[in-house]
Amino acid sequence: AETAQSMQALARALTTSADPAQVADAVFGALRDELQVDAAIFATTNDRGVLCVHRRFGYASDESERALLEAMDPDGELREVLQRRVAFFAESVHDQRRDWPTLAAASSRDRLSSLAVVPLVVSEHAVGAVVVQWVKSRAISEADKSFLFTITGAAAQAVERARLTLTEFGNLERSQHLHHLSSALAAAT
Repeated sequence: AETAQSMQALARALTTSADPAQVADAVFGALRDELQVDAAIFATTNDRGVLCVHRRFGYASDESERALLEAMDPDGELREVLQRRVAFFAESVHDQRRDWPTLAAASSRDRLSSLAVVPLVVSEHAVGAVVVQWVKSRAISEADKSFLFTITGAAAQAVERARLTLTEFGNLERSQHLHHLSSALAAAT
């Protein structure tokens, strides 16, 4: 019952989010409550496909965040997360060292162990990613993965709604500005 209530609260928060940072805040609350995540990054892609961090918590330095985002760059270790829209899971630093040495180096500096990188996907298009990490090694269960996929799916939809809202506000402001300029020009002539 408690999980259902928290999921309903999350759904309300995501539905009313006006920008990606608000979406990140709602996602982080759920990640802390449900999965006891120790660190996380919420990043979305800009119009050039570059990941931009909206929120982060739990990292000792910006160096770790940079290393994670570099790994998700178009030429980075985790490019498949965004390009192929597939999640990456590592239950220990050993798993990371074997498959993703740059990530392992970043994680070991912040004493973090288990890692999940899940893309934010809308209509077969990745609009960002959520990175979550735990200090202790964690067996990432199917229930954990299901929760991560559910929350990132809802977050991706919320990000797109927020982007559309921001675009509409920008268009409205430009339209009003042009109307004022047109009125001023008409009055001047």
